[in-house]
Amino acid sequence: MNSTGLASSLSQIVLDVRDLWRAVGFYRDALELTVLGVEDMGDHRMAHLNGGSTEILLIQQPDPVGISQQGGIMLNFRVMNLDAVLARADKGELTVLRPVEAGGAGRSILVADPDGNPVLISEPGETVH
Repeated sequence: MNSTGLASSLSQIVLDVRDLWRAVGFYRDALELTVLGVEDMGDHRMAHLNGGSTEILLIQQPDPVGISQQGGIMLNFRVMNLDAVLARADKGELTVLRPVEAGGAGRSILVADPDGNPVLISEPGETVH
């Protein structure tokens, strides 16, 4: 992929969280993301997650910025088996913000992480040849 601008790709998404371990649990258990590492830097606690081509950095700061201000940022994860995610939602393991929507592009559900950040989980539709 060639870039026409200064930035060639998105390298990291940073989310402020209130409770690092609760947020790590959500992304690790609900979305099965790999935790690459956890570290402390001064008063900050951070967890690095493998989000495919983009790293996700969860950061717990002493004075968090932007927590639960619905709007701003939303993560969108593509999955190949949305039914597995829906089963977790049915068990109450996920906070559903918007129920399943289906269309030509596939199906999706909007959930919230433990800090209220919206997370869209999408399953691509079938390709018609």
